[in-house]
Amino acid sequence: MSDITIEFQELLNRDDVTEQNCQDFLEKNTELFYTPFLLNHQVHLSSIISKFPLDTSLVTDFVYLTKSSDFWYVVLVELEHPNKALFRNDKNKIVSTSEMTEAMSQIYSWQEFIAKNKNEVLRRLNPLLIPIQLRANPIFFKYLLVIGRSEQKSVNQGMRDRLANLCNDDIHICTYDSLISYYKHSPRLKKNVLKLSKNYFEIKYLHQEEPLLFDCLLPEILKITPEQKSLLISRGYDIEDWEKGKLLSYNGKMTSEKWKTSRKKQKN
Repeated sequence: MSDITIEFQELLNRDDVTEQNCQDFLEKNTELFYTPFLLNHQVHLSSIISKFPLDTSLVTDFVYLTKSSDFWYVVLVELEHPNKALFRNDKNKIVSTSEMTEAMSQIYSWQEFIAKNKNEVLRRLNPLLIPIQLRANPIFFKYLLVIGRSEQKSVNQGMRDRLANLCNDDIHICTYDSLISYYKHSPRLKKNVLKLSKNYFEIKYLHQEEPLLFDCLLPEILKITPEQKSLLISRGYDIEDWEKGKLLSYNGKMTSEKWKTSRKKQKN
C-alpha cells in the first residue's frame, strides 16, 4: 500500500477514531475521496464542498457537483463512524443494525427535505452552476453514504447482497475500506475543498490548479486567503486583476485583454 493508504488504515484502526478525524483526513488527501455518479465532465470545478448546509439542522459532510451537456447531479455525502456495524452478528438472518438503519434514515431525511426545499438548496449552489447557459438544465440529487468497514460485509455473500440491495439509482453505500480500493484502481485526482460562508464560498484547501474558479467566479463569490493569493500568483494567476473584478478568461490565469496586449507586444 502507498503511504497515504497505510496512514488512512492506521487512522481507521484506532480505537479513538472519530467521524471528524475521517473528514479531516479526506479533506487533506482528496485523492482518497470517492466520487460515484460522475458525469462526463467529472467533478465540477475539481472541487468538493465541506459541511454544506441544507438548512440549520441538516448539514452534509460533503457535496460535489458533476455535469453533462444536458443535466447536473448534486451529490450529497454522509460520513458515518468507521466502527459502526452494518448488520447484526447473525449468519443465518441478515438484519441491519440500528446504526445502519439510523444512517439510512439520515439519507432519507435529506431526500424529504430536498423534495420540499429544492429551490432553496439550489439558490446556495447557484453561483457554482457555471457556465451560466447550463443553469437551466435539469438538476438531480444523488446520495453517498460511507459507513463501517469491509470486514463485516465479507462474512458471507448474503451480507454483500443485502448491502447492494440497499443501493439504488440515487443512493450509493460503501465502506471506508472501499475508499482505499477505489483509490488503488482509479485515477488519483486531487480536488480542492470549498466551504460556504454566508453568501460566498471560501477555498478551505487549495490542492491543485483549477482555472475555471477564476474564469467564472468573481471575488464577491469566491474568497481566498493571503497565503492562497501568494501561491496563486506564484503559479501565474493574475490575482490582482481578478480582485479588481476582472475574470481571468484566458487559460483561467489572465484577463483576455492582458493576453491580447501581450500577444501584440510579442508580434512587435
